Parts: sequence; C-alpha cells; structure tokens
Amino acid sequence: MNPIVRTVLALLFVAAVAIVLTIPLRGTESGSGPDPRVASPSVLPSPSRTSLRFTLRPGSFPRSKRFAARFPRTCLRPAQPPAGDGLVAVVGRGRVAIASLGGEEVASFRSRPPVAVSPSGGFVAAGPQGLMWTTDGESIAAANGEFQHGFVWQAKRGAWAWSPISDCGLSAERGQLLVSSADPQETSLGVTLLTRKVEAFAFSPDGRELGILTREAGPRSPASIWIADLTRSRMEEVRRFRRATCCITLGGWSPDGQHLFYWAASGNSVAADGWPLTSVTAAGARGNWGPTLTRPTVLEVCGDRLVGLTGGDRFQQGNRIAVLERGRQPRSLTARGSYGSLTCARSGALIAASRSGRMVLFDGSGNFVRNLTTIATGNGELTELSPDWGPPGTGILFIRQIHDTRQLWFLGEGAAAPNVVADVVLTGTHPLGTLFDWSATPPAGLAN
Repeated sequence: MNPIVRTVLALLFVAAVAIVLTIPLRGTESGSGPDPRVASPSVLPSPSRTSLRFTLRPGSFPRSKRFAARFPRTCLRPAQPPAGDGLVAVVGRGRVAIASLGGEEVASFRSRPPVAVSPSGGFVAAGPQGLMWTTDGESIAAANGEFQHGFVWQAKRGAWAWSPISDCGLSAERGQLLVSSADPQETSLGVTLLTRKVEAFAFSPDGRELGILTREAGPRSPASIWIADLTRSRMEEVRRFRRATCCITLGGWSPDGQHLFYWAASGNSVAADGWPLTSVTAAGARGNWGPTLTRPTVLEVCGDRLVGLTGGDRFQQGNRIAVLERGRQPRSLTARGSYGSLTCARSGALIAASRSGRMVLFDGSGNFVRNLTTIATGNGELTELSPDWGPPGTGILFIRQIHDTRQLWFLGEGAAAPNVVADVVLTGTHPLGTLFDWSATPPAGLAN
C-alpha cells in the first residue's frame, strides 16, 4: 500500500477513536448520565495507623477527642479577686502560715509544699495531694464528709494547679486528668476528664484553653501535645513527637494567650544548658522563640512582651535577660551575668531580677536603675530569690537565704528597706516558687 494512503488511514483511525472516547464526557456535560470517573488505584500502600500517628506533619489529620465528662461551667466563671494587698501562704517548719505582707500571721495548718492560693484569695491548696483549706485555716471536707477535699484522689501525690480565673483546678494522677472545685458539692471527689496518660498541663491566661502533654504508654513512648477548648470539653492534637524526643516541658502561654510554649529535647543533659523554646497554636502552627533555659520560671510576661533568661548554663552563669519574639533571635536587654530569676511590674516598665546574690532593678529597656537589696554574705550563700511583683502600689515578695536560714521578705514600692514576712521551709528539693504564694497575683496555671 502506498505510504501516503497508509498515513491518511492512520489519521482517520485516531480521529474516530478520539470521538468515541469523548462521548461519555459530552454526555455528562449535558446532564444525560452519571459521572463515569473512578478513582485510580494508588501505587503506594495505605499508611498504617502507626505511620500516620508518628510521621505525619503536625496539622495533618489531627486527632480530636471529647472529654469523658463536661468541664464544669462554674469553673469558667471568673472569681472576684481579693481586695487590697492580699495575703501570703508560706510553707515553713512543717506547716503553712497565712500571713499579711507586714508579717502578721492570721492562720496556719500542718502541710508540706507545694502551696498555692486560689484566684479569689479565699482558698489554699497544699501538699502533694493539693488538699484544701480556707485562708482562715479551716480544712474543707469532701462532700461525703469522710475525707479532706483536694485535687488528688487516687494517689498519694500528683501534679495539680489552680485555674488562673476560678476557684477550680486540675490534677494529673496515675495518668488521668481530673477537675475539682473548691466547693466540694460541685466536684465531690474530682471529675475525670481524661483517662489517657497525662504528663503535664497548662491553663491559658483566660482559663478557657488548656495545653495537655500526653504519652501513649511508658516514659520512652511517643508523646503528643493537645490543646483543649474547655468551653466545648474537646481537645485537638496539635503536635506529635518521635519516640527519640524524651524530655518535653510545657512552659505556659504567650501574653496574648495564642501560643503554648514547650521545650522538646532528646535528653535532659543536652537541654540542661539551654534549648530552643518552641510554641504551637490551636491551629497547629509552630514558632521558634530562640534558646532559653528550660524552666518555666525563666519566662516572664512584662506588659505585652515575653521576657526570659537566655544563654548561660545549668548553673545560671553567663546568661542574659532578653525579649523573646516569635521567629526572631532573642533581643538582649542586659549584658551577661548570673541571673537566677526575674519578675516584672504589670506595665512592663520595670524588671526586677536576682543577680549574683542580690535583687537588681532595671527599666523596661534593660538599663540599670539600682540595687534593691545588698549582699548579706559572700561565697554564693545568698541564692536564688524567686521574686514575685504584685499589683501596682504593692511591691515585691522574694526569698532570701543566708547560710541555713530562708525567709520570705517583702519590699514595698517606695519603701527604704524590706521586711520579713515569714520563715520558709529549709528541706526538700521543691523549687523556691512553690514554697509561697501571694493571693494578689493570679495563679500561673502550670502543674506543680
């Protein structure tokens, strides 16, 4: 056959096949029949549940869970904060003393650290079970009348914390998450919200969201961070970690309540001298705030800024006070020093910090203003002071240790010198900030 004829016939055949193949498509466009399209089989095997859980990027196919019980509505209603300068609860010599800032003791009861005052200033929780008393020193009985009311019910100890806004709080015990109100009629023996393994939690500043750290099984199993909407009693998974990430610490929330902070390292030793501070939002968006020491106490809200201790090492040598911002390197406010802790005036215009055994005052730009205290002894015997700055017009509480004596002191705004409020417990390894609490400052919302 002539080559030209063969070419023409081939072209006619291709055109005829094309017309036939377009018939179903043209029929669909005219509405004459169902869509004939079918899904093509994947060339890759379907991912297993395990691979989805531990390899997908955060935000991809997140898990969502409802609480086992509704978060109590009464716990979402802000309590009326205490009037005036408030009272201080201090652990010392096997008991908790309730005292005024002038050092007058108004009540006491036997207990151990930690100690924390509720947002209304009317209740105190103390000890490894978070047992509750009134600030008049009266124990609160459970609804059944057989036990003292508290946060931890199923174990001898647990992690617990007051809500920042209401006289309610949470405990993590034996992996479960329970909510309790200071009113035992509201939550008789605690209401179980979660039964999965809960390691830590952190309330948002407005008390309406909750960051939760969970782990699937043992201490070396993969962990996840969830953010719960307490108004809906539902939580969403926002961050999944690989098995090698063993050491995760929640650091609280950003000043605007949008970012939950955490440190996630492969070991405690590598993180001891500092680790990147990371955040995650309820939508799963992550942010890097730069390296800091890996303790929540090194972060402080100063007005609308986040300030923290950066650089240095586990011995608090060579660190700086710096402003932390998402996506930027920390902006140093001070030169290198030996800073142990810091606190800010509510406006953020002044910063007080413990440095080399004395309290030092800076303005909001990090300029030195003056020494607030003097070094009582040398040789490093005056240690971290754990300052806490109260509302405008009050002053600063701090712990002073001289040799084997620890005392809680108060320096009023405009006062020439501080005064002793109470003695502080001398034994144990509890962080200094858990040995006292001031009713004039709201709870941080982080588990003790």
